[in-house]
Amino acid sequence: MKPVLLDAGPIVALLDSSDAYHRACVQAVGETRTPLVTCEAVIAESCYLLRRIPQAVQAVLENVESGVFVLPFSLPQIARDVVRVMKSYRDRDVDLADACLIHLANELGTGDILTGMTAGVIGLALLLLVKPKTIGDFVRFPLNNREAAGRADEILRQIGQNPATYHRAVTIQYTLDPLVNEYLRRTIGVEAANRIYRDEVPAAFWTARFFRDSQKEEYFVVLRTDGAPHSIHDTLAETAPGANLTKEQAQGRAEDFLRDAKKIDLSQWKLVEAESKKLPSRTDHNFVWEQIQPLNAPTPGTEAAHIRISLVVQGDEVSGYRIFIHVPEEWLRRQNETTFAKTAQIVLFLGFLGAFGVAFLVIFLRNLKSPEIAAVPWRRIGLWSLVVLGASLVKFVTLEPLYLLTYRTEQPFSTFLAQLAIGQTLGATLSYSAAILVLGLGVFLLLRGYGLDCRPFSYKFSGPYYRDAVIVMACGWAIIVGLQRLGYLLGAIWAVPRYAFAANVPQGLDGNWPALGAFANAVTYAFVGVGVVALSLGFAARYLRSRWIQMILLAAFAVLSAGRWGSAGEFFQNSLLKFVEFAVLWLGIRYVVKLNFLGYFLLGIVLSLSPAIDALIRQPNLYYRTNGVILIAAVAFLLAMPAVWLRSAARRREVGDRDAVPV
Repeated sequence: MKPVLLDAGPIVALLDSSDAYHRACVQAVGETRTPLVTCEAVIAESCYLLRRIPQAVQAVLENVESGVFVLPFSLPQIARDVVRVMKSYRDRDVDLADACLIHLANELGTGDILTGMTAGVIGLALLLLVKPKTIGDFVRFPLNNREAAGRADEILRQIGQNPATYHRAVTIQYTLDPLVNEYLRRTIGVEAANRIYRDEVPAAFWTARFFRDSQKEEYFVVLRTDGAPHSIHDTLAETAPGANLTKEQAQGRAEDFLRDAKKIDLSQWKLVEAESKKLPSRTDHNFVWEQIQPLNAPTPGTEAAHIRISLVVQGDEVSGYRIFIHVPEEWLRRQNETTFAKTAQIVLFLGFLGAFGVAFLVIFLRNLKSPEIAAVPWRRIGLWSLVVLGASLVKFVTLEPLYLLTYRTEQPFSTFLAQLAIGQTLGATLSYSAAILVLGLGVFLLLRGYGLDCRPFSYKFSGPYYRDAVIVMACGWAIIVGLQRLGYLLGAIWAVPRYAFAANVPQGLDGNWPALGAFANAVTYAFVGVGVVALSLGFAARYLRSRWIQMILLAAFAVLSAGRWGSAGEFFQNSLLKFVEFAVLWLGIRYVVKLNFLGYFLLGIVLSLSPAIDALIRQPNLYYRTNGVILIAAVAFLLAMPAVWLRSAARRREVGDRDAVPV
């Protein structure tokens, strides 16, 4: 059992009925079943403060004798360590009793460290032993974004266009629709779905959009991941001139293109859709062919999934080639069907979050003049939050191709850029303000829950604090990743129909400088995570002390955040997994790690960077692998920093010991 450390204040409150906290301390001690640990200096201080109350000093000593108050160490045993603590905290006016309690906290926290390490080993075992079956994990990118842009420029030149006269946005597009994936998973299995995406219906493409300022006509060049040309989409204005082919003539041109350019045997396909549109100066035609052989064996009375091809003939120009998987529309309708239970879940979830948000703000506003608000280091929090501001601006630069993809040629390009710059500046400013508010409110609640002596974001900490931060990062990562693998394991043991099945594909490869973008995301994620943990810990310590109430709220949050579900089995499975995940994380935060916010920050960084590192290192392209190595070096640097701080603290203690004058 985890011991409770007693300072002189609670002991005095226990034995002095006139103390303002007498009832609260009596109730708390009566409910606890863990050892009450203290030290000789605290006992001496308590006896001095209680000297005028009859029998109080005798009661203190009797509690020591009977083992109610546990003194695990005597002062001669820990004198050297206590001296080091006092030197480490010399700027805090730490007295002998405080220094002894700090030493006890460090020593008695070893059990928590072992608990965390044990859980981390279990999580690591799940990571190594459970191999999830996912769709899209075979996708690789031999070309990087710059090389793909060069290939797209070459293709544009081949059709008589000068790429230098166009703006260009190069991005990655996936054809892996989660609903289609789920249909394939149910009917043919994950392995067969991956074979189709790998060999018949390409799952990923490089795309290059070429556009001009305020001009409707633009080109969209689509490349395979290895740079091989796939298709060209030419967007024309409705007033652009062109031929007026009949449907039969346009179909003949389209079929010639499929036979000659794509080497498709049309005897295995049938035309299922044909549409003609008469424009002022030309006639456009849209055709869709379906492969006769279905992808799955349909049950009686149902349709099957098929591979389809669509093609556009604008005037006499063939473009817009696309190949995709078509699943039965009735099945999609049932999947997207809205029910009362699903609507109630969404409404209650939003209400749940809103209630807590309002509660936090009401508590904050009602205590604006309290000493806890005055004790919040707002200036320091404002300086730290500049990291979020900088990360927001960095993400804007790295995601530039994705923003260019949203440009609508109906407006001037300069207007679009101005609106984009203003929007991103406002967004970064709002992120900065939100970071200050969340972290400041978190510190305020920590001060209310743990007292004004709580300093969660101080500049100086003891050596064990830095050691524990590294352990929190390593073990926390293994635990959380292990919990994710536990979900895969449960899904393999207990297969249920799902609403959707997300693909496992690389993300962020089409941004400028992927490593920089991933690190900016990681910093933002970690900073927000620290604020949420601070809010949760402070609120629970002050207002939700009952463990049962905490578990009930976690269960409610798990049920309401279970996500969209396709069957009762998926809803129950998701709720169960969410509850296990929330419970493990909360118990670890509340009762093991507690106020080690450096550990939380490092853990958030590693959790965010690990998928990016995995995606980059797996690519055959040297540029991406180099970005992955840069992120690994960044993680190694973060691991090394606490060790450097710990060594620096040890050197300061050694200097202090040499400079000390013996009496």
